Amino acid sequence: MSGDDLECTNNPSERRGSLSMHSGEDLERSSSSFERRQSLSYSKRPIPVSVMPNRPACGARNFVDLEPAIKMHAVARASQGTHGEADIDRKVLLIYCGGTLGMHTDPVTGAFQANPGFVEHVVQSFPQFENPKMPILSFTSFDPPLDSSDMQFEHYTALATTVAENMDEYHGIVIAHGTDTMAWSASALSFSLENLRKPVVFTGAQLPLEIIRSDALTNLIDSCIVAAYSDVPEVMVVFDSNVFRGNRCTKSSCFGINGFSSYNYPRLGNAGTKVVVNPRRHLPMPTEPFSSKCNFHQGVVVLKLFPGVGRFLAGMLNDDNIRGVVLEAFGSGDAPSYDGVVDSLDRVCKAGVVVVVVTNCQEGHVILETYNAGLALKNAGATSGGDMTTEAAFTKLSWLLANEPNVDRVRALMSTDLRGEMSLLGTECPEGEAHTGGNPAFRHRVIF
Repeated sequence: MSGDDLECTNNPSERRGSLSMHSGEDLERSSSSFERRQSLSYSKRPIPVSVMPNRPACGARNFVDLEPAIKMHAVARASQGTHGEADIDRKVLLIYCGGTLGMHTDPVTGAFQANPGFVEHVVQSFPQFENPKMPILSFTSFDPPLDSSDMQFEHYTALATTVAENMDEYHGIVIAHGTDTMAWSASALSFSLENLRKPVVFTGAQLPLEIIRSDALTNLIDSCIVAAYSDVPEVMVVFDSNVFRGNRCTKSSCFGINGFSSYNYPRLGNAGTKVVVNPRRHLPMPTEPFSSKCNFHQGVVVLKLFPGVGRFLAGMLNDDNIRGVVLEAFGSGDAPSYDGVVDSLDRVCKAGVVVVVVTNCQEGHVILETYNAGLALKNAGATSGGDMTTEAAFTKLSWLLANEPNVDRVRALMSTDLRGEMSLLGTECPEGEAHTGGNPAFRHRVIF
């Protein structure tokens, strides 16, 4: 493994500069005390300064228990006749990363800042979490909580490791996360967690819980319900009553409460008067055993084409640490033919850099053969990213470069649907919606 990779480990002798996490209390109905404590950790390799300029090497951030213990009401749900015996004692792990959802107003500056006691406050203050239909919650948190703009590769590794280590003990996992980079983190985990069999749900808010019109509480409750009861084997984003595939959505508004959109794939479900999911849209239950690969290569960059970019492109790519490029091209995958743009990309492709082309449009599919301007990129060695979001393409490429040593194999896999992140060109759902292979029985051939 290269020095740019982040490596998971459960071997104490290999823990260098580790982030550690202790699980929160198991909130069993019979007791409010600790019955179990499990230690999880991962180690990280240094971040090259040339890849992360002006950023110091990341120090240790700890996952810690939130105390005191939060006691849930002991109610036998089977007697309610609502869910049946199979749903008694549904358990969800809530991981609080930080973000707007749990922030409060700084009395001096008036700006929103992280609130370390958020999870305690929510569960102690709101009666919805005492409802017998709510799952039993256990908690853990980043210490200190992070603004999502501070999320980096080692945090993806920490989250993926925590999810993997706790997967067997919970029916689902909720990750409370800032909205700005939520789609990046959700995409990263979707690739790290192979053959996922349980729901992993990201959520957040556009307004902090302390604001009277906040969307935080509803998003958090909806997420807990989806994690506990949906049995959807995917990484999802639940936001403003929508259930999105995590590697398909993107933050589309910093003003509207409906902050996320999924332009190239329909939502998996929604939370209206009933919370529903569409089984024809989510991935099937895997037949292979669950596994996790939590490594990410840090030598991946995103470049957005703009008129005149050729004057700067050669210099932007002149860094030996770069091993992958996600190129946001015009339209269906076109690039300027002047100022040496294609020559610069041809040079780095021949040097073994993987260049993946995505569209700068909100909706659509990269087809490099459509125009000569796109065909030139293909001939230079660039790979089509199909209809992947930039977030999905970036995290997928980073993950593949860390886990697949063969560059040609990486290029091939970047054009292959691994986790529902890209559509199979020429297929659609019965309703005419783009389909990524969740269930072959619902693929239809497009004839016009």
